[in-house]
Amino acid sequence: MPFSLRSVPLLLFALLLLRAANPSLAQPAPYLPQDEKLIHQHQQRLSALSTRLQQYPLTDNQKLYDAQYYRLDLEIDALRQTIVGQVDIVGRALGSPLTALDFDFYRDLVVDSVRAAGSLATFTFAGDLLTVDYPGLQSGAEFAVTVFYHGNPGNQGFGSFTFARYQDIFVISSLSEPFFARTWWPCKDHPSDKADSVDMIVTIDSTLTVVSNGSLRSLVDNGDGTSTAHWHESYPISTYLVSLAISDYAHYADTLHDQGKTMPVEFWLFPQQIDQYRASNALVVPMIEFFSSIYGEYPFINEKYGHAQFLWGGGMEHQTCSSMGGFHDWLIAHELAHQWWGDMITCGTWHDIWLNEGFARYSEALWIEHTLGWPAIRNYMSHLVNLDLQVYVEDTSVVGYIFDRVVYDKGAFVLHTLRYLTGDSTFFAILRTYGESVHKYGSATTEDFRAVAETVSGRDLRRYFDQWVYQPVIPSFEYGFTTYQTDSGWVTQLELRQMQGEPIFATDLDVAFVLADTTIVERIVTDSPRQFYRFLLPGRPDACNLDPENWVINYAWQTDFDLTAIDDTLSEAFRGEFYSYRLSAAGGHPPVAWAPYIVTLPEGLDLSDDGLLSGFPTTAGDFDIGVRLTDSGQPQISGSALLHLRVNRLQGDLDDQPGLNLNDALWLIRYLYRGYNITPDPDLADVNCDGTANAIDIVVLLNYLYRDGPRPCY
Repeated sequence: MPFSLRSVPLLLFALLLLRAANPSLAQPAPYLPQDEKLIHQHQQRLSALSTRLQQYPLTDNQKLYDAQYYRLDLEIDALRQTIVGQVDIVGRALGSPLTALDFDFYRDLVVDSVRAAGSLATFTFAGDLLTVDYPGLQSGAEFAVTVFYHGNPGNQGFGSFTFARYQDIFVISSLSEPFFARTWWPCKDHPSDKADSVDMIVTIDSTLTVVSNGSLRSLVDNGDGTSTAHWHESYPISTYLVSLAISDYAHYADTLHDQGKTMPVEFWLFPQQIDQYRASNALVVPMIEFFSSIYGEYPFINEKYGHAQFLWGGGMEHQTCSSMGGFHDWLIAHELAHQWWGDMITCGTWHDIWLNEGFARYSEALWIEHTLGWPAIRNYMSHLVNLDLQVYVEDTSVVGYIFDRVVYDKGAFVLHTLRYLTGDSTFFAILRTYGESVHKYGSATTEDFRAVAETVSGRDLRRYFDQWVYQPVIPSFEYGFTTYQTDSGWVTQLELRQMQGEPIFATDLDVAFVLADTTIVERIVTDSPRQFYRFLLPGRPDACNLDPENWVINYAWQTDFDLTAIDDTLSEAFRGEFYSYRLSAAGGHPPVAWAPYIVTLPEGLDLSDDGLLSGFPTTAGDFDIGVRLTDSGQPQISGSALLHLRVNRLQGDLDDQPGLNLNDALWLIRYLYRGYNITPDPDLADVNCDGTANAIDIVVLLNYLYRDGPRPCY
């Protein structure tokens, strides 16, 4: 609207407001930084995972006490495949006063009687849960319960308690992982609650040898064809790691010498195979020495490490003595590494099983690197599979879900990539610090390990763990390169696209350019769906390889990209304000000629031949600008691109003329005090973006027009 004398009173009113204005009133509204958005998304995801499925979760009652000691006194009949047991459980109440205690126990075993604090106690036994009445148990008070039982123990999971034969000898063994210790003895069967110590006392036919955790305290011949072995585990231990291996074993031992300490390394094998596996078992002491050098001292140095052969087709990392069904070097390394990662520090929940299995799998790779060199570990990591699933196990209601190969293979790769990002010295410092943290001889969750890694590395790793541990996808990279010669060298452009959709990963990547006489490796960072990189190389690259050393979990393939614009979405423009944007091209030989085609440029803007889009746009809206590109090479390469430009109106741009002027201030006054309508958007009257249109917005606008104040928000 043209200026008139009728506008003078309104203008004087606005100038009075301006005189009293506080410049700070023109500040834009606060915003949430991108890193805070990522943190918020990470926290939301963890909250969602708290509703995940579980099998055999802790009961509310079990959360209110700490099981501190178990004494298992078992009579085992190998022929009848039965157990007669007496299990003492000592613990301490943690919460509000208790009147009963819940213990996990297999429903098909027979409970003969229960004693609480030395007296006969009443109990209920249903659904694999034994509830013992224990009235008057105050918070902080110690309790003692003894369960007398007998029957045929269950054989659940991978073989929680097995009676078998190898040729003509009995083989009795346990493999309670993940939650099947309850099938042969009553306990609080959860990895988060470790007993401080355990005694294992077993009476059996004297022709059989009993092997268990810790140290052998005594072996007594009872004179009736049976003998009683007493093993004592003095280190904290989870229920699933309490073990028995019983057979007519042949036995021999080696010795570990470590910084003035000696420790027996013992082997119990079937007599028919003892010579067959001597060479493999000879690797154990060197492996302990190696893992001790990178992880810290063997965690059970005051007891032993050993192998007890059983018939399951793999291995199980029972504390201080792995049960072994095979003796490949990688399997020996895997089970031994569990003594640190799984036994010393146990996953706090079965959702976090990768802290056990991923660490042990990566230990296999580290042993291979130690003995065979870097090419061997690179090859080993390239053969890991099941990487495009989620490491963190949301549904632990099925044993097969817990031990899906992804927790082994992708779990190992999570560590491998972390090593790449942080460097060797920091990575191994993370592991050693984790091993000596408050979680030592206890349990830890993924978030506990992340906290240690962040402290040691000095990095915020929330996005790292969110994308690699909590997401069921890995990045898929499509890439290509072009190169041309200049007086300074060969300018090489790399285009990288993430093709997996959401989420978009943020990671470092190595790119190797293969020249005639050398290979040059550059490190890039990718964190967007499509990115371009430029390098100056001393020679013409014949090939380009992404992640050549196989550090990062990804799928990658190379393609030839056409000559195209680097940016398909341009920076925002504002109606009536000068706009300038230099277009850039990828591919071809510069200089590149630009020309609009098909789609008309927004009014007020021009595109020069050398790619400068500039002018004063006069119309707000969203525009798709078609451009054609032609390079300067011989033969010439042409390409096209569709560019998106948004032209906005500034807050306060209320009239029909482009840009901000006095008429806009007058329109604002009329809107606030005369009831005039504003088209197309009344929200434009909120000049400072504080959510309300008021007199302060008049001040902000006039301050910008006549006192060089801050530009209105947008």
